[in-house]
Amino acid sequence: MRNKFLQDLGENLSERGLSFKAIEKILRPYEIHFIEAEAQGKTYEEIVNELESIGDIADKFAPKDVIPIRSASTSAEDLEYVEERKPKKSNGFVLAILILALVLLNVFIFIPVGLGIFAGLIALLAIPFSLGTVAISALLYGATYVNGHLFVLSIVSRIALPLGILGVCIFFFIGLYYLFKYFFKGVAGFSRLQASIFRRNK
Repeated sequence: MRNKFLQDLGENLSERGLSFKAIEKILRPYEIHFIEAEAQGKTYEEIVNELESIGDIADKFAPKDVIPIRSASTSAEDLEYVEERKPKKSNGFVLAILILALVLLNVFIFIPVGLGIFAGLIALLAIPFSLGTVAISALLYGATYVNGHLFVLSIVSRIALPLGILGVCIFFFIGLYYLFKYFFKGVAGFSRLQASIFRRNK
């Protein structure tokens, strides 16, 4: 009979949306109460009459987040707390502060810093193009201007210098490619981070 009471109570709690773990915690003190009352010679009917109805017990536990359960015969060690997690309600004030903080950080810190880095990368592109003009001048005319001075090149230098400059430009462009690549990846990752922070607090 004891098992029937506990089974009916468990089913009633389950219908109210409580988890299996929470139901186990709720049933434990009642099971202890039954065992101790039966040891005192009480009948099933007497024990049930001492308790609230199954519906009242289920109503008491279902709507609350944290509820202490103590039967008349349980000790402090038997005191159980039932924790039911409920979805957090959106806090409009906190969300507004978060949005304002992100906007200010973007406008005054992240966007200016990002634009500065991007402008620096664009400026670096001028270096290989400048070196390219030196290489073309040396190859076509056998002479080139460096810091306003005209240098006439020998035949070997006329071939070797453009090739050397071409190699430097290739390495420079490869380096710039990876710099731009990781810059845009960083911008995309940072945007996703801000979006995830917003979604978690929405």
